[in-house]
Amino acid sequence: MTLKAFITSMINYKRNTYFANIFFWGTVYILPALTGIINKSLFDFLTGTHYNGNSTTLLTILILTSFVQILCIFAGLLLHVYQDFSFSCLIRKNLLISYLKKPNVQGRNPSVGEFINNLQDDVGQAVGVLGMLQEIPGYALFSVFSFTILFYLDPVITLTIIVPLLFILILNNYLKSYVTSYHKTSREKTSLVTTFIAEIFNSVLTVKSLHAEKDVTEKFKLLGIERKKAMIKERIFLLIIDSISNGTVQIGTGLILIVASAALAKGDFTVGEFSIFVYYIPFINEFFYKIGRYYVQTKQAKISIERLEQLNLDCVSSFTEPTPLYLRHSFDPLHLSFKELSIDTLGSLKTLELQNLGYSFSDNRWAIRHINFSIEPGTITVIVGRIGSGKSTLLKCVAGLLHSTEGNINWNGTPVVSSALLNSNKISYTPQTPQFFNTTIEENIKLFREGPPSAIDRALYLSRLDSDIPKFEQGLQTYIGNNGSVISGGQKQRLAAARMFFENTDLYIMDDISNGLDNQTKQVFWSRISDSNHTFLISSNQKEILLRAHQIVVLKNGSMEAVGQLEELLVTSPEMRLLWLEQFNE
Repeated sequence: MTLKAFITSMINYKRNTYFANIFFWGTVYILPALTGIINKSLFDFLTGTHYNGNSTTLLTILILTSFVQILCIFAGLLLHVYQDFSFSCLIRKNLLISYLKKPNVQGRNPSVGEFINNLQDDVGQAVGVLGMLQEIPGYALFSVFSFTILFYLDPVITLTIIVPLLFILILNNYLKSYVTSYHKTSREKTSLVTTFIAEIFNSVLTVKSLHAEKDVTEKFKLLGIERKKAMIKERIFLLIIDSISNGTVQIGTGLILIVASAALAKGDFTVGEFSIFVYYIPFINEFFYKIGRYYVQTKQAKISIERLEQLNLDCVSSFTEPTPLYLRHSFDPLHLSFKELSIDTLGSLKTLELQNLGYSFSDNRWAIRHINFSIEPGTITVIVGRIGSGKSTLLKCVAGLLHSTEGNINWNGTPVVSSALLNSNKISYTPQTPQFFNTTIEENIKLFREGPPSAIDRALYLSRLDSDIPKFEQGLQTYIGNNGSVISGGQKQRLAAARMFFENTDLYIMDDISNGLDNQTKQVFWSRISDSNHTFLISSNQKEILLRAHQIVVLKNGSMEAVGQLEELLVTSPEMRLLWLEQFNE
């Protein structure tokens, strides 16, 4: 999409608003031309030179002009905020729809962090061009008119304005280190927010399955408050610089007065002519500043539009395609009611039955099919099979992370859908590759949820993480780095388990989380799982848990070859015998 096509599509989306904005801001910028002429006439009247009109008429026109300008500024600000917010929301919503609908199109999908930065920076850069473009017509008309008058009056005085501009450049150069410092802090805080958003994207299934949505959202709000404080500090400092710059312009007016004194003494330069000169110069400077800024921003916008177009992933016809927005009423998806989709009303687990369960991919390939077994309270059910046999897919269907293509999942005899499982407080799930937040061990276990100290103690004990905590200098307050970069693979697995055990649920689902554990830790870990009297559905080929399983489900190529206890399966299932022998050959 070219810059011209982007601007055209955005204008067409809010045509009336856009041209109304041009009218209001154009009026704001053109009216000072009339104000300058009125000021000149008033000063000429006061000094008795070149004016014989009525001063009352001039004052009336001046007041009306100022009043109209104030109304136009107010209307323009309202429309500008509404317009920019509408444009930004439209683009971001379309891109989010695209990203979430097709997250892996031919490997073109960027990382979540990159995607968030694109939504924040590139969208703002592209939309900013539209706002600046609206200001150009009014400024251009005013500047052509006023520059012609000023240059005709005295070209030398026109050049005098360069002096204060040089001072402003020197001032900005001197203060750039302070500006950089404040900007760096605000960007760091912004980075924490965007990184946290990226971590939420990566951990969305974990957060959802462990029912920590509200707590994670609260943590996000706290990071937002810290970012807001840093941004306000930066903004205040920039406003101070702007105030000094504006004061310098006023000093420049004094310099003009000095230069003009000779002309005034000779009678070649009237006070009225001087007043219009002083009044017009700042507007002319502002116009040329905006032209340069607009030129630079269009170059940046072209790159931003190209980057945004790459994010589109062909899921919507265009990222500027009109779509409904929720700008005029409250919409909070965190408070949507899922009562009709929850299994919480079906009581504690008495039996969980899978009947002819199957799941197929979008290309009609079956990942699992014809799965039939049941789970009783206080038992350990282990899913075994080779890589690609469908173990993880089966667990995700039971956890509600995937919607089964065929068959039923019955909770206490009642068929339930995937959304009912996912939105229940009765199931907790730990994936094979867990995601972590860049915060402390304790906060990663709690996921910012509230709970008694006993819940932490129980989670540490069942996960066998209690022996590791004393080894960290900061204990539970140790920061684990980006996605747990400062802890070992085995500690990551047990931290993920502890996060699951923090919540007391009816069914714990674990997807092969013991591969990174040494033999001694593995023995203690599975022993504590076995002695806990909780209900487990586990994917693992590890002999330590197979020996403790109440039932084992053997998968082969997505189908269930056998189900039973270990001793029975070693006799009746060839696949189980091969998997068992492989454990001893390792």
